[in-house]
Amino acid sequence: SETGTAAVAWAAREAVRRDMPLSIVHVLPSRATPAWPEFPFSNVFAARDESRARMLLQAAERVAELSVENLRPITLSCTTLTGHATATLVGLSEDATMVVVGRSGDSALHRRFLGSVSSGLVHRARCAVAVVPGDDLGARAHEFPILLGVDGPPAGESPIAFAFDEASLRGVDLVALHV
Repeated sequence: SETGTAAVAWAAREAVRRDMPLSIVHVLPSRATPAWPEFPFSNVFAARDESRARMLLQAAERVAELSVENLRPITLSCTTLTGHATATLVGLSEDATMVVVGRSGDSALHRRFLGSVSSGLVHRARCAVAVVPGDDLGARAHEFPILLGVDGPPAGESPIAFAFDEASLRGVDLVALHV
């Protein structure tokens, strides 16, 4: 998708800027729901999904490489996992510095909202989450101020420290918003 491609490009530039490896992950839906009688064509669907996942990851790898070709080399890995997308990415967030996803939606109405995966990550991830729009703003994100949303007593200094570090790293303003 447009937003997925923008997210990969943005994540690749961030990984190079931070001198960190980039892991591109595609999550296939679980086929754990048993059916009786068992359908013989379920393996055909699984093979089709796995083939599509390989093609998507190859395309994403190419986008990442092209996004940083004028910068410096990137350490890159691609993985396909099976499960619920949000839960799987939340689990991966335990050991990540940042999770980057594209904002969902193809229509003008849907582009105004986060998709279910990005919304779930924003609420449950254990690290910073970047939701990248599918337009040119993603490539220019380094020009914009960092917005720190504060919704009550601090749960810890981690988000606050991260926001200050990001603003300093990018040389932009930090805007704190209390709701």
